[in-house]
Amino acid sequence: MKCTTVFFLLMAFIACEQPAKQTDATQTEEKTNQKRDLGTVVYVEDAGYPMFAIDIKSDTTGKTTAFLLNVEDVDMEHNDVYQLKDQKVEIHFTEKKDPFVMDIVHADTSILGNYAPANHNGFSSISGTLSGAEEPSQGDLPGDFSITASENEKMQFEYYIDEQLSLINGQKATVYYEFRAVYSIKKIKKVD
Repeated sequence: MKCTTVFFLLMAFIACEQPAKQTDATQTEEKTNQKRDLGTVVYVEDAGYPMFAIDIKSDTTGKTTAFLLNVEDVDMEHNDVYQLKDQKVEIHFTEKKDPFVMDIVHADTSILGNYAPANHNGFSSISGTLSGAEEPSQGDLPGDFSITASENEKMQFEYYIDEQLSLINGQKATVYYEFRAVYSIKKIKKVD
């Protein structure tokens, strides 16, 4: 399965945030939540340093899954990742479900323009005051914004904040989203 560049870049932006300094308890919890699999690397794509998008065909299920790999997390050289193509590997990975923005509507108009989905069927939504998008994201890393629907309901999204989004900061908006699994490799090694 060859994944599209746009999908991987968006997913890389989601997973590319710099991790906070981890305590021993956090590291232990992350290790216990890791899954293990064996498979063959069928696709490798640079998604902007330090991230790579890697497709691995599982020996267990026979299915191909898209993973994110942060070379700094696995202490691997950038060029060495390309050498994994067509190699059998053992991976330890985590799965995290994140809300993925599908559309942002303000005053009955999508700010995504031509990139907006044709309809919003099947997506979850939250409407309220948009905050945290005071200025566009710097560089190629995403920022965060929130929608506050009421005192007890607030949802945060990791998203590349562009000028269109920053212009509606502090105003009413509706975000259509879906939860997507993000698979992040925490350990990878070649096997014979």
